[in-house]
Amino acid sequence: MNAVSAMSDMIANARRFEMQMKVISSVDDNAGRANQLLSMKLIQDIL
Repeated sequence: MNAVSAMSDMIANARRFEMQMKVISSVDDNAGRANQLLSMKLIQDIL
């Protein structure tokens, strides 16, 4: 494996990692919003 190939692989891996982190962040945000909605629904049901 030469240096250019190794550098290209490193850049590709960094980009994949960045995309995966964005997906995880979006999933976390969506889960938080879902929890808020469920909490509001539970409060409405209690009242």
